Amino acid sequence: LTIFYTKPSAVWPDGKPWKMGFFEGIFDDLTNHLQTFADPTRPTNYYCELLVPNMRLQDIAGEVAVNRNELGPHARAGLYMRIYDCFDMSELIVNQPFKDRYAKILKRVPFHTRVDTYVRTAAQAEEDYHNAILEGHEGVIYRVDPCLFVEGTKSWHSIKRKRRYDMEGIVRYVFEGKGKHTEMLGSLEVELSNGKRVKVGRGAGFDDKALIKLWQDRLSIIGQTVTFSYEELSTSGVPLRNQLVAVRNYEA
Repeated sequence: LTIFYTKPSAVWPDGKPWKMGFFEGIFDDLTNHLQTFADPTRPTNYYCELLVPNMRLQDIAGEVAVNRNELGPHARAGLYMRIYDCFDMSELIVNQPFKDRYAKILKRVPFHTRVDTYVRTAAQAEEDYHNAILEGHEGVIYRVDPCLFVEGTKSWHSIKRKRRYDMEGIVRYVFEGKGKHTEMLGSLEVELSNGKRVKVGRGAGFDDKALIKLWQDRLSIIGQTVTFSYEELSTSGVPLRNQLVAVRNYEA
């Protein structure tokens, strides 16, 4: 018996019938192959994702939407499956080290199905990221062992590392943090050179002490030039997911 889950509580695809052949053999061929290793007393979960090269996530979602009668043209041309983990569901996770799970995947998965790279050191992870940037990719995703969905979180246990760019602007307003960040700098409203204004959040490099001092000196920050980083530009040229890097000419 083969069951697909889009997340731990949702059977593929959210209660709708699975259209056999919709993914043009990607599911059918792989599951038929993996069934040759099946042991009813030791069910195995395989974790994978569907990818289309050089397409944004929202565009891929439209290409493979379950209410379509067939795949979109870009998905038909380039869709592939990448497997990144597996678990023997009859065994405790602590008794299944990742190197053994990874070896099982390499042994069982056919050559035409791609498998994630096994990163063993921080230096290798750093090298993979910089190689991805040099090749023109947005960045990398580090999946943290175990890959299982962590209750209370919005996503699988993974770290997304994307290339960030720098931009400057003038601070027009400052906002206090909320909750445990009360009496600390929360965010800034920054005016860009084109006159547009964006919200800039506190950067990851600022500890509580620095944020408290920035909030205490908030009046002197207004009108100052700041450098902030962002991940990408919107279609109208507005920087997105902004984080403060430094207040220019500011003495901490």
